[in-house]
Amino acid sequence: PAGRGREPRAGGAGRLTDRREAAEAPSRPARPPGRAGCATVSWSRPKPVRAPPGRGVDDNAMRINVRLFARLRDIVGAGEFARQVPDGATVRGVWDGLIGEFPDLDAYRDSVSAAVNADFSRMDAPLGEGDEVAFLPPVSGG
Repeated sequence: PAGRGREPRAGGAGRLTDRREAAEAPSRPARPPGRAGCATVSWSRPKPVRAPPGRGVDDNAMRINVRLFARLRDIVGAGEFARQVPDGATVRGVWDGLIGEFPDLDAYRDSVSAAVNADFSRMDAPLGEGDEVAFLPPVSGG
């Protein structure tokens, strides 16, 4: 029937002319109110990141994931990365290794907080294979 379906337009593209067809046409999912133009944020745990170049695999080493927040992330240039550490390593050993690579972190030596597998931890806590170690600088504000 005339007036139904797609009508040719310049450039060969068509347009919907029937309201029923328009209602059946696929559409993008609606964004939450007040969030137009904002990207969706996923809070799921990210996948582990590869170890930086130059770090080989050692039979007496274990792989951990390191997460840095706020100013610490800015100094290092990454918020998350994998690291090979010796068996028996502690949170302090990982922190000292980071200071060796990024001397600006030393300013936070006495004030940084640490967490192992999302639980706040002491710096002398031992680490295990696959642990996630997070370092958090002091925060202020309200």
